[in-house]
Parts: sequence; structure tokens; C-alpha cells
Amino acid sequence: IPIPTDAADVANQWSIFGRVLRYESNGTTVVTVLNRILSVIAARNELDLFAADLEKRMAEWPKWTAGKVLLAMVDLRRGRIEAGRDALEKLHPELSKQFANSPSHAWEIAQELTSHKEGLDVGVRYYETAMSDRGVDVWASNSSPARAIIQSFSTHGRQRDARRLLLKAVPAAARYSTDET
Repeated sequence: IPIPTDAADVANQWSIFGRVLRYESNGTTVVTVLNRILSVIAARNELDLFAADLEKRMAEWPKWTAGKVLLAMVDLRRGRIEAGRDALEKLHPELSKQFANSPSHAWEIAQELTSHKEGLDVGVRYYETAMSDRGVDVWASNSSPARAIIQSFSTHGRQRDARRLLLKAVPAAARYSTDET
């Protein structure tokens, strides 16, 4: 994981994010270098140690935004759901602009958030960032987070929200009914 040791590292802080290894055939999961690395750290029971190192480096490099995101993602995996969710919610306005041309960055964050019911609403905002400006493609491709949003709503018992989102995506003339019940 690129933890900064000088200003050049901070300038390249997003290099580990959004590096897609594959899209699962179900269309809801993206496997990235970062989520694989975090899984290995978790399997070794080293999330607390990694979080401490991130906090130390963030104190040295306060403009290391990627460090804040990493720590929030680690917090989610450590079960500190509120802390991770709140940090990512606070960062969303800045990151949504920054990730406009990097949908896999936002998808990766959304995926971590939506694995927890408490992170669903913030995660959906990150999924929406990943979907912005992708047109109709967004619903047709396995390399799109559209299915992931629907699946996240369904997994957490929010089928009405899933249906509402689908109805918004389908032109009115193509629907049999506009009844949302």
C-alpha cells in the first residue's frame, strides 16, 4: 500500500484505488487490488496495526486524502461502521468531483460501505458517483455498479428503493405500469 514518505507520494496518493482485477459475472462485485490487500490484512488479523500506521502517517501528511479513505475502509472492516461511514460521508462531496472520470474508485468505496446496513445510504451515493455520466451503458454492462445498487437495496430489505431506482431508469413508455406498490 502506498503510504507517503514524501510530497511526491501524496501527489500520487490514488494509485492503489480503482485498480480493477475483474468484475464478477453477477455484475454486483468488483474485485480490486485494494480490496484484495485489505482482505489479506484482515485475514492476518492486522487491521488494528494497519489503522495505527495510517493514523500516524495522516498526522505527518494532513493532505493525504487517500489515507482518510483507507482508514475509513479499514474501520468498516474492523466493525467501526459509524466511524468509517461518517468519514466517507464527509469526504463524498470532494471525492465525487475527483472521481468523476474514475468510476471504479467510487465503486470500490461503495462496495465496502454497502456490505453494512448502516453504510447503505452513503454507499448508494458513491455508487451514483460511479454511475454519473455513463448514460444507458450503466444498466447494460457488468462493468457498471448499477446492479450493485439494486442488489444492495435488496440485501438490506429495501426492495421499494430498488424498484424506485429501476423505474427511474426505464423510460415511462417502456413500463407496463407506473404503480410503485
